[in-house]
Amino acid sequence: MERVYFDDVQREDFTIFDIEEALLERSLAVLADETTSPEILRAELRVMTKGYQRLFREVQRLIKLSDRKEEALNRMNRELIAMSAQLEYQASHDSLTSILNKGAITRYIDEEIRHAAFGLILFDIDFFKQVNDQYGHPAGDEVLRGFAKRINDYLLPDMVFARFGGEEFAIVTPDMPLEELHQRAENIRNAVNAAPFFSGAGFVPITVSFGVSLRVENESFSSVFTRADTALYRAKHEGRDRVVSIAPPSRDKK
Repeated sequence: MERVYFDDVQREDFTIFDIEEALLERSLAVLADETTSPEILRAELRVMTKGYQRLFREVQRLIKLSDRKEEALNRMNRELIAMSAQLEYQASHDSLTSILNKGAITRYIDEEIRHAAFGLILFDIDFFKQVNDQYGHPAGDEVLRGFAKRINDYLLPDMVFARFGGEEFAIVTPDMPLEELHQRAENIRNAVNAAPFFSGAGFVPITVSFGVSLRVENESFSSVFTRADTALYRAKHEGRDRVVSIAPPSRDKK
């Protein structure tokens, strides 16, 4: 019988499946030849053992390689999920105060409550430019962070709070009587006035003006925003540090 040893089947495109097939064919051929001498059987056994050992090492290597690739893929997946969450957070939150930004609260209105009635409170810090001019912009940033935190800690879970830009902020609340919404804004104003805000330049007292209105079902956001903004302008014109509310056309004015 012509013998083809394990090493004789080496080639560039040699794979683990070629090895398995070659070893199987060798085993069948040896067993089928009844004239094979014990010496040849022992030689064939050594070849088979060598091939098996090599196969075993290759299987172990492939398993380890697969495990490493799976681990790498899992790590990349975790990193992508974390990066996606971070990007989503950055896209929806104000970088200074860590509350929602204008785009996020606008999407919330457009997507979550686009047909519902709700309350809208617009407000901004009075004479904030003077805070920056007197204490410096870093101190002004600290005041904004402290201001946002105080209000955020005070709000109820059903309120959505966002920074519109600069010293301007907004709160969206569930639908309620205008008098109740007005009082909630008054409570926030009192919480702001309760204590000055700390900054590296010292304690900074501030006041805030509020404009309040209600949105009726299916009313455009621009319409209710215009009413609340008009109310805010009146609060500024009437002396600041106050709440002014304007009812929608279908409701009684306060």
